[in-house]
Amino acid sequence: MKTNRLMLWSALTVLFIVALAAAAFAEDPAAPTPTPEPAATPARLPFRLDFDFQTFTLLQNDRDFDRTKPLYNKYGQSIGYVSTVLIPGITWMPIDQIVVRYSPRIGDAVWSRNDAEQRAVAGDNGILIQTREMWGQVDLGSSLSLRTGYYQVFDPTHLFIERYIGAANVTYEAGGNRLTLMAGQLPDSVYETTAPSSPAGELEFNNFDNDRVLFGLDAAMLAGENWLVNPAMFALWDRTEIDRARTIVNTSMLIFARYTHWNLELDLAWQLGQHRSAGPNNRDVNLSAGAAQVRFHAFTGPWQFGTTLLGFTADNGNPNDQYDTGFTYSGKSGAETLMLTRNHLYDQYDSLDLRAATQGAGFLLADEEIRFSPIPQTLDVFGVVGYGRVVNTTNLGDDPTVGIEGDLGLQWFLYDRRVIFTVLGGGLWPGGAGARLKNEIDLTARDPIYYGQGNMEIRFNGL
Repeated sequence: MKTNRLMLWSALTVLFIVALAAAAFAEDPAAPTPTPEPAATPARLPFRLDFDFQTFTLLQNDRDFDRTKPLYNKYGQSIGYVSTVLIPGITWMPIDQIVVRYSPRIGDAVWSRNDAEQRAVAGDNGILIQTREMWGQVDLGSSLSLRTGYYQVFDPTHLFIERYIGAANVTYEAGGNRLTLMAGQLPDSVYETTAPSSPAGELEFNNFDNDRVLFGLDAAMLAGENWLVNPAMFALWDRTEIDRARTIVNTSMLIFARYTHWNLELDLAWQLGQHRSAGPNNRDVNLSAGAAQVRFHAFTGPWQFGTTLLGFTADNGNPNDQYDTGFTYSGKSGAETLMLTRNHLYDQYDSLDLRAATQGAGFLLADEEIRFSPIPQTLDVFGVVGYGRVVNTTNLGDDPTVGIEGDLGLQWFLYDRRVIFTVLGGGLWPGGAGARLKNEIDLTARDPIYYGQGNMEIRFNGL
């Protein structure tokens, strides 16, 4: 035992002497100072991270414009929920000529419905994960690139198509101008044959005979420093109905101007096509329809003004003719209203303009947004008022008015607008056409809908 203690004290003494010598040498002014190595240039990260996080809440007094109580009314008629969505994304760039991206949508996770501790692989109350983007892009030269996979495809106006689909495109870029040729497939609403019994069968029973195929040619051209002209042609070839193929060629044009105190967007679209054997006595139906949208924004000091005009054609309502003039509409306008058109805070896929398009009734909209920034770049007070009506009332009564909408809210921006808090209240006062588009029991009732909405959004566009 004494020997071990002696060895331990000897070792500690040696370490202490070495430490003192090192300290003395470090303080010696005559000791040479090592030359620092030049700082290396940090290498570019081979990936970029981004995400969009959102928690949205809605409280609404009714589902439609009819306060008539149904026979069973234990749960009431109001709408109320809180939902959270996360859209993360990662973009890999192993070399300058290759880009691979993956981005899922996690949610919508409704707090009262979706169980975060759901253990089953699949279940109605689990939190859904959808793959939205999954694509790879390869540069084929200094100006040419090829992309394949799942990504968002849209025409310049967004009025005909805006959807995540599997597609491939070849893009040529030069001098700020771009030309893109694409082809993709929209998923079938009905599987082509009986349900496959195995993963191999799912592939073996698939073919190109009854698919929905989309082709597109898109050209974006700069016209001076402030103007952009973007013509495009998209063709949808839909053969999901046996022996009733439907072809739509959508020609569109976007004209956009941006200046210091105002900007202007003009969207035009025209559709021609044919629906085989879709008319009386299996006659072919000819398709011809159009749409237009104008958006104007002006900025002066703390004030902002925005105007949107939207319109698309209706069918004439005669089921016995061989013409369909109803516009095939995506539901993705640029309007600021929240019920007459798509809710841009949280899309509920049930806007009144989309219902009117489904009815072939056409639609006309005018809305005005006014914003005031008492604290620039931090706080906005805004109000929106809009009026919508159908073009054809054949199946919607005598009153073409869909409704008048009014909204008033606040937006609070933090950290260079990476965080946005929104609170608003509003209502929609329906007309006769709006009541018939929305109501479930009494199609003539015109009770207004009132709502309050709140939203927290966190955006991060790259690391």
